[in-house]
Amino acid sequence: MGGVPVTVIQVKEESQIGGEEPICWTLVSTKELIDLEQVKDEVKRYESRWLIEEYFKLLKTDGYDLENCQLESGYSIRKLTLFVMKTSIKVLRLKAARDGKGDDKVEDVFNAQEIECLEELNEQMEGSTEKQQNPYPKQKLAWATWIIARLAGWKEFYNVKRPPGNKTIIEGLDKFDGIMIGYNIFRKKDVS
Repeated sequence: MGGVPVTVIQVKEESQIGGEEPICWTLVSTKELIDLEQVKDEVKRYESRWLIEEYFKLLKTDGYDLENCQLESGYSIRKLTLFVMKTSIKVLRLKAARDGKGDDKVEDVFNAQEIECLEELNEQMEGSTEKQQNPYPKQKLAWATWIIARLAGWKEFYNVKRPPGNKTIIEGLDKFDGIMIGYNIFRKKDVS
């Protein structure tokens, strides 16, 4: 019996967000990889797959727990799933932006009214010391991530090893949605 030839790739992160130990991946591929460019392509494919796994983890155990919903009709379950899928994308984008190194802009995720509300919330969320100030420029998505995390009670800006995770961002977004309802009602009365 013959075996299947494989290529083994080992990839180690240079650093991890929050000073955690860098991850070391060992990837096994049935493709014959001859040069560094082919290896990089294979790693990019794995990174995409990993993001999909993170997304489904968010839909299930590390976020919205769709598997344990109490809905019974197929229509209601599909509707809830679509709503949670859309929100999960927002959570992942905010989480990916939390270190401020990406190019995502706040308007990529939030509309003009939400940004206006975030500006006002930022003033309330910031403390009096430099460490308690939002360290990101207003146009970057990391700026919004900081505010959303603060809404959830995140105070770990003193400790870079504890960036906000999925559950913190979900809780912050839930609170932000409630704030937006009140903000819109107030704006309508203010315009009248």
